[in-house]
Amino acid sequence: MHCNITIRNVPDYLDTALRGSAREQGKSVNQVAIEALARGFGLGETATPPARSERYCRSELEKRSRL
Repeated sequence: MHCNITIRNVPDYLDTALRGSAREQGKSVNQVAIEALARGFGLGETATPPARSERYCRSELEKRSRL
């Protein structure tokens, strides 16, 4: 499962760095941002995703809270 998030008020210097890196790598800004977030949290490409019971999107949590 993948979740969608929105990041607001991204400083100009980060926007420029993300877009430049995406252009250089031939990737989308979204993919470069995901990779940067993973590195920032010490998660690499080999990181094992958390078990399903440990991860939920907000929409799934909201759905569960209505039950």
